[in-house]
Amino acid sequence: MSEKSLRVLGVMTGTSCDGLDGACLDFNLNGWSSLGEGSVSYPPSLRRRVFEIQKTGGVLSVQKILELNRDLGIWYGKAIGSLIRRLRVPHVIANHGQTVAHFPDSAVTLQLGDPTQIVRHTGLTVVSHFREGDLSAGGQGAPLVPLFHQVLAGTLKGKLGERGGVAIHNLGGMSNLTYIGPKDRILAFDT
Repeated sequence: MSEKSLRVLGVMTGTSCDGLDGACLDFNLNGWSSLGEGSVSYPPSLRRRVFEIQKTGGVLSVQKILELNRDLGIWYGKAIGSLIRRLRVPHVIANHGQTVAHFPDSAVTLQLGDPTQIVRHTGLTVVSHFREGDLSAGGQGAPLVPLFHQVLAGTLKGKLGERGGVAIHNLGGMSNLTYIGPKDRILAFDT
């Protein structure tokens, strides 16, 4: 790895479980650039198992949850491997994991997809557990969204002029809002 460049393949699966999306970015001293993106469809059997664990009032054994965590990790590793073959080999993989339960008011969340299985199948360093880290720091579990929104807001402010703040709403299973106000002050929360 060059000291002046870091290639990161960021991957995630949303609550719809339709697929794994990935984007490979190169970060350097001058900013960042996209090296490509891709998607891999979610296997129907895994999708059913994820939906099963998310059912309100559903009961699964700890063993079934751990098996799903392992199996998602194996699938992530193989799916990421196929993305890497189509894109470019990154230095690091950033994997959000599959959100199956999220309670920010109680500062608890559960993301599945064993990162050690991803390492095993790709041989690359994996960074994970973003939601848990953000909750432990007092956030609501979406630490990367406000940073992306801040970059996007810089572009929007240039087009909108200096009219004050910019609010960006990320719609999804876990929707969140970021407000970038005067002096780039950020307020971010789930909605």
